[in-house]
Amino acid sequence: MIQIYKSLENKLQKLETWAPDTWVNVCQYTADELKIVSDNTNIQYSLLLKLLDHHEIARIEVRDGDTLIVLKMPVKTSRGYRTIPLGIIVGEHHIVTVCQDGEAFFQQMIANQTVICHEKTNFTIQVFLKVASSYLIYLQALQTSLEKKERALYQATNNNALKGLLQIEKSLVYFINALNSNEIVLERITMGTVLPLYQSDNILLEDAIIENKQAIAMASLYQALLASLTESYGTIISNNLNQVMKFLAGITIVFSIPTMISSFMGMNVPLGFFSHSVFAFSILVILSLIISMIVAYIFKRKNWL
Repeated sequence: MIQIYKSLENKLQKLETWAPDTWVNVCQYTADELKIVSDNTNIQYSLLLKLLDHHEIARIEVRDGDTLIVLKMPVKTSRGYRTIPLGIIVGEHHIVTVCQDGEAFFQQMIANQTVICHEKTNFTIQVFLKVASSYLIYLQALQTSLEKKERALYQATNNNALKGLLQIEKSLVYFINALNSNEIVLERITMGTVLPLYQSDNILLEDAIIENKQAIAMASLYQALLASLTESYGTIISNNLNQVMKFLAGITIVFSIPTMISSFMGMNVPLGFFSHSVFAFSILVILSLIISMIVAYIFKRKNWL
């Protein structure tokens, strides 16, 4: 899907035809659509093809006047949170963004009406700032999920809670690696050799760097907390199982008392007046209950039950 936008009268407007000084946004694309973009923007097709690789790392590449900036952005999947490449290609007359699953991300930028297409450096830094903010939002969601898993962990006696923790840990590893690589790209942009920097750009760039560093700090903190929680997981599971086994053993002893008494009284031996008393059964039941309650009380006092 190819969308073309241009800043007209301080507003971002969608165009139906190709024009200079525009922003071309490409999402859910195919190789054929990338070829169309290349033909209409004079941006090298080989640069666009690099973004077909979902494992492309964050980096900067300059080729024949076209500047390719790749950064990693977070997405939510059925297997947790992952990172995907987002490409920004700054050409002579166009700026092109290429991201397979970036439609929702760029729609937010379009809705905010903060994008100025012909100010290419400002546009690029705004994308970085928005990506860093996305990491912070997803990290807050991970924190909420981690707190829920931690509460469930206190009652866990199986590995289900551990599987959830491992999924969070994998997401944090993806985030930290992506944020660190994005930081390297940001540092190269601050040098002013990749894109020309103006005073307003420096302020915005500083905000993007701060947001990115904050995301790195949060992800590292959650990773440390998760590592500590995972280390405690085996001890918690063992303690929970011990509590269950202790309770089951105590209950078994308490319930075995009536069986033991009835077994003794059922032996083929003289029982005196019990043999002919009409109250024999009631006496045995009451006696069994009293002894069982006494044993249960003793076990409870000693914290054995």
